[in-house]
Amino acid sequence: MQLVAWENESTAICDRIRSSRGALKIVLKTKDDPFFLADWVDHHRKIVGDANLIIFDNGSADSKVLSVYEELGPDLLIASFGGFHNNLHNPKNFEELYASLSASSDFHCFLDTDEFLAFYDGERFTSDASILRHLNDNEGGAFIPSTWLYNAPSYRDRMLCGTDLGTLRNGLTWGKPLIRSAAAPFSGEVNHNCQIAKGKKAPAPLFGFFLLHMATLSPAQRIRANLNKLIARGFMQRGDSVEKVLERDISRATENEKLYVTEIKRMLSLREDRGPETAPLGTGSMRIDQSGKVEFASPAEERVFAEFAASFDALCAQTLPS
Repeated sequence: MQLVAWENESTAICDRIRSSRGALKIVLKTKDDPFFLADWVDHHRKIVGDANLIIFDNGSADSKVLSVYEELGPDLLIASFGGFHNNLHNPKNFEELYASLSASSDFHCFLDTDEFLAFYDGERFTSDASILRHLNDNEGGAFIPSTWLYNAPSYRDRMLCGTDLGTLRNGLTWGKPLIRSAAAPFSGEVNHNCQIAKGKKAPAPLFGFFLLHMATLSPAQRIRANLNKLIARGFMQRGDSVEKVLERDISRATENEKLYVTEIKRMLSLREDRGPETAPLGTGSMRIDQSGKVEFASPAEERVFAEFAASFDALCAQTLPS
């Protein structure tokens, strides 16, 4: 499938983005990551619709990815872009793109294929158009921070909330911002909450937005994603084996490179098959059933989650100082 190339068709791409207005526009940044792709699109089109869903592909060659794109058809805007993948998260590198998003939405965000947006209203998680009403444009702040909730290894419906605030605090730090369009322009990278806050932009301490981060549902998917990141950073060559990568001396590697290599080692110890549904919830975890209701492993996890909600304003001030 021939994708519309940003380098040649940026004006046409931005015109199409501007052609429809939405409360929230979601941009997927992806490359050669077929595992979640179709599910990711189905999940987020229920929230914002096809007109407000955009895919920016960093040069995928995977046949399964291209097949999904073919099946999605012309209603979804799918654009390709070259260069280092994280360049997409610095507005100065894609000024026209960020301007078109700001002009056509109240909020916009950039997600990866293993991140699924949801809203928790105190009783249940929802992932449909109803969550858009929680995007209060009068709340103030340059962005609404979403909180990462990592899945429990091998489970899609079990998430890790911890037995103290440390897990959720980390999820708040590294979650993705729902960027308020009226707060533009932004400086520096805006990929994570902590990055956009460094640009002297204060968050709107609105509790409820989460990203269900399926980082350990498929170890093979996560290993492949990390290998692609290491290739993009020049740490390894395409075609290098995992064994060769793990033999490398990482003492002089960047912190991100060390993180990816360490995570690959951890992923190799996990199983690929799904965990048994009848297994008890592990310490520090919670289960989200099909209706969105939450079951906690014990009262300790329930207390932590309630404390996180009650102290969200203060936690934003502590972890995301502008």
